[in-house]
Amino acid sequence: MNETGLYIKMCLAGFGLAQLAENIVADHLQEGRLVEVLTDWQPPPVPVTLLYPHQRFLSPAVRAFAEWMSEVV
Repeated sequence: MNETGLYIKMCLAGFGLAQLAENIVADHLQEGRLVEVLTDWQPPPVPVTLLYPHQRFLSPAVRAFAEWMSEVV
């Protein structure tokens, strides 16, 4: 079990709160097993860095991903 799975399991057992991506717990939220709290609060943004070898050939897929990342971040 990964950490996210453990966080969900602990929340379902009533052991506290967890900050999780909504898409990961959507089924639990829809079925009422988990309840969203602090709906007005948003965590600070997490810095994202994309590293790749600058002098090497980049595949079109990697290049497209890097360009997309630079637009959305």
